[in-house]
Amino acid sequence: MEYWIPAEDLSAFNEAIDGPIRLKEGFFGAAFTGYVPDAYGLKRKDAVSQFVALSKTWEYSTFDVACAFEE
Repeated sequence: MEYWIPAEDLSAFNEAIDGPIRLKEGFFGAAFTGYVPDAYGLKRKDAVSQFVALSKTWEYSTFDVACAFEE
């Protein structure tokens, strides 16, 4: 389900979030690549390949997932 929150209500919406947000599905256009890193474990992987790679590490190391998005 997708929610569209008016900008003036966004602060209240964010404050009402209780617990983690889970991604259940993602939809990407055929030409979408997203941010493609040039270093570390996600080097040269497009957005879909990054999700696949990170999902394989989640069970044993959430640290790897968190570090993947550090600048």
